Amino acid sequence: MILPERYWSGWGNRPSAVVGDAQVLLALWIVAGVSLQHGHSYGGWDLIVGLGYQKSHGDSNRVVERDLQSTLDEALGTNASQAPGPLRTGYEVVNGHAGLAKGNWAIRLWGWTTMDHDMGDGVTQILAPRNSLDSREVSAELSHDNKTLLPDTTFSTRFSYNWLKSDYFYQLFPAGAVLPIGADGNISFTNIANYDLVNLVLRRQQIVGHWDAAVAVRNLFDEDAREPSQSVIPNDYPLAGRSFSAELRCAF
Repeated sequence: MILPERYWSGWGNRPSAVVGDAQVLLALWIVAGVSLQHGHSYGGWDLIVGLGYQKSHGDSNRVVERDLQSTLDEALGTNASQAPGPLRTGYEVVNGHAGLAKGNWAIRLWGWTTMDHDMGDGVTQILAPRNSLDSREVSAELSHDNKTLLPDTTFSTRFSYNWLKSDYFYQLFPAGAVLPIGADGNISFTNIANYDLVNLVLRRQQIVGHWDAAVAVRNLFDEDAREPSQSVIPNDYPLAGRSFSAELRCAF
């Protein structure tokens, strides 16, 4: 028995071989996976069921040399980064599906569970042991195809249901991390104090003939003023201290 396409389409791999009226497929993947499928007719109903399982520990050769925490360690004198280290990409998946068809009617059920799906460097671009996802999804569909109402025309009716739940677990920073906290209690890399600078300029026109002169001093009181950097740079961008300048100009 070869199951019709409307029966298995979208619900797993089509059986590649049939033995009598039943077929069982066993496959092994390098990522430690197994898949079982069975198809048979029972009392005029075509049935197919499948169950799959995969597990992978990820690719340990994908090594991150530096992460955001590496930069924070250098700026704040800590040693919390886990880099260099492998990017965690392991996962464990259970996948099951079932289909039942007779005449113009078909019922499909599908379920998917992901456990400990590693999320790499998470949302803060750091290596941490607890960046993972657990998710569960269930889908169901009832369909009917009518090919007799009009010639060369198929009327299809579909009723479907989908349920999805995902739990994300993120470790924003590793143990031992020290973070700059702003006045509002949030992480801030731009916690710069307010400052006032005094600049003076003295100009004199036509001091001799067509000659003009000017003298200036910037940051008269030599304030230690800084501007925030675009990234994590120790002490941000320091502004110039007290400086003097002179100008002599001739106009014709």
